[in-house]
Amino acid sequence: MATPDTFAVSARGVAAIQHSPAVIEYFQTNSNRMAAFRYMVDLLEIPHPAWALRKLSGRAAQHKEAVSRFRADSPHARP
Repeated sequence: MATPDTFAVSARGVAAIQHSPAVIEYFQTNSNRMAAFRYMVDLLEIPHPAWALRKLSGRAAQHKEAVSRFRADSPHARP
């Protein structure tokens, strides 16, 4: 049962929460909150919104950036 301080659990309610700018800002400003959000979404088997997907970090991100720069500088055909 929903009270004035809670949201009803429904597809429409979840979509409204996932696309709310206030909710997005709240979770994106703190890495611990984002980790908890991802865990909760996984636990409830709800698809991740685009803003909550993990991004490459560390060596993988650096490697991907280096390869894209190399390809931009060297546009010849590759086998």
